[in-house]
Amino acid sequence: MEQQTFFRKQLSPLNTELSVKLVAKQPVSKVLCIDASAYVVSYECVSGEALVNGRCNYRLVVMDTDGNISGLNYNADFAERVLDESISKEAKLSFCCSCTECKSKIEGNIIDIDTSVQCLPCIFARQPLQLAQEQEGVIVQKSTVGVCTYAQNVDVPISIVEQIITKHPINAVISAKSCVFSKDCQYANGVLAIEGECSVELLYTGGEDNTVYGEVIAYPFKEEIEIALVGDKTMVCCGKVKNTKVRLDVVEQQDNTTLSVETVAEFSLSNYSVENIEVIADAYSVTNQIALTKQAVLTTLPVCNREYEYTISHYHEFDTDVGDVVACLCAQATNTRVMQQNGQLAVDGILNLELLCRGEKLDSVHIEVPYTQLFQDDCITEQVQLNSNSCITALNIRQDRRGVDINGQVVITTCVFATVEQSVTASIEMGDSVKNNQWTFEVVNATIGDDLWTVAKNLNMREQDIATLNPGLSFPLDRDEQIVVYHRL
Repeated sequence: MEQQTFFRKQLSPLNTELSVKLVAKQPVSKVLCIDASAYVVSYECVSGEALVNGRCNYRLVVMDTDGNISGLNYNADFAERVLDESISKEAKLSFCCSCTECKSKIEGNIIDIDTSVQCLPCIFARQPLQLAQEQEGVIVQKSTVGVCTYAQNVDVPISIVEQIITKHPINAVISAKSCVFSKDCQYANGVLAIEGECSVELLYTGGEDNTVYGEVIAYPFKEEIEIALVGDKTMVCCGKVKNTKVRLDVVEQQDNTTLSVETVAEFSLSNYSVENIEVIADAYSVTNQIALTKQAVLTTLPVCNREYEYTISHYHEFDTDVGDVVACLCAQATNTRVMQQNGQLAVDGILNLELLCRGEKLDSVHIEVPYTQLFQDDCITEQVQLNSNSCITALNIRQDRRGVDINGQVVITTCVFATVEQSVTASIEMGDSVKNNQWTFEVVNATIGDDLWTVAKNLNMREQDIATLNPGLSFPLDRDEQIVVYHRL
């Protein structure tokens, strides 16, 4: 009986080098910060390979030669190819993309940017599953194993629209970026409901002197999407923001503190079905010689979705006088190491900040805040695989004479999988019959811990015959025993 099982397979990473030119309206004196993010727009699978089209979004904050601050946005496309024998024409891939390095050079109003992009593709690979059938004259030991009988990656686009209120009146928005994460995902009657949280990092000017302000504003969301899914279970892997659009809601003769924010994002889902199937774990025959063919079956089973929230508190002392800290231009939490231990999740990372400071002139200061967190969780074992993402949901910066006190809230969303290897009997081949039919009884030694199946198979007897000849024994044995058996001469 042929079936199939699915297992999650990480493919070789894609590494891309991008060189782009941005043209500003005015000559640029300094790039205060660059925020670059990458994602896959589309891909096409053929036998053994996938053609991948990606995009890198750039969000820059620059200062012109007159000291004015403005924001620039730019998109750059790239194309790569994934090669792997497990890719079929119908395959669905998921990608986790990041910009590992970003450098800029200024010449007048032209900004040259060199970016290193890495994309990690993943696929649910198929493995044929051949299961042996029971045969006359063969004694079998059955067991139940859980296998993933269907699995597919599904990308779901969503648009989150929300009105937010800022702390200060707004003259103009310089830049905005968002991050999203899911807390719950339910699918019923053709509707996928995703609940989570979205946070928006805003940089804007306000007041008569066009003071620059920065804020992180978080809010919950719930989106319902009509979609046809084949599997009976769904797990959210990660959310990726593709674009953030803001519109200032202007009210005459009033302070403008209300913004409409639209976050265009895409959630990568794992849609799957898991079944418990009965298989033959072992077999023998008392009448014939037999040969067993075993198959090592790989299957990926979902474990859980988790959100871990923690607070980062750090005091940074400046080496020189930087003046007044005006705003945070860019904040990014990046996990550098996520390691599973039995009952614990260990996370190392860096909080990168670009602070806008006003001394003799406006300038930016880069700060790196390392963090280490340990979370207690029984579902985390050394055998699981993790897909993690970080999102900043709150950030407060307070300055004194020596430095700044940084406090932030970061949420790590983690999708936990377990890829297990299980041995099943693929086929049973009957051999020659045992022709000698003369039998004898004797007493043999059995070892503590032996179960009835092990004893019967080793002695080539039926379990019920051993139990009948030794009614006082219980299995597995709690001590070494002498048992009565029969066998052929």
